[in-house]
Amino acid sequence: SSQLVLAAVDDTWKGNDDLDQAMAGANLDQPMLLLSHDPRVFNDVFAQQKYPIALQFSGHTHGGQLAIPFLGRSTSVLSFFGVAWSQGLYKRNKRWLHVSAGLGTTGAPIRIGVPSELTLIQLTSAPSIASK
Repeated sequence: SSQLVLAAVDDTWKGNDDLDQAMAGANLDQPMLLLSHDPRVFNDVFAQQKYPIALQFSGHTHGGQLAIPFLGRSTSVLSFFGVAWSQGLYKRNKRWLHVSAGLGTTGAPIRIGVPSELTLIQLTSAPSIASK
């Protein structure tokens, strides 16, 4: 039987992103998945190396809401403000971050070049090294 640690933190802007509190009591020997409203938490996850979080799911950015149609996320309005992760799948060493553009908007209720999305990701367990 495979087990998975699922932890979550809220918005960094509201100060509700205490990773230590979210991970309190977690079995560090199990695969870990983090739900974090703000993808910037990935910086802390990666820098600290305190918790073996393999995958983080985030939103917050709405994909930037505005981009040059058909030219991809590099043209998102967020790229002009130095936002590292606006939408999609990113990898740093053995850690993954998926940022969804989501269904809604923030500020002006407009999207150009960044369609709303509902992401479906299927997780499967990796074969055990001991069984090989």
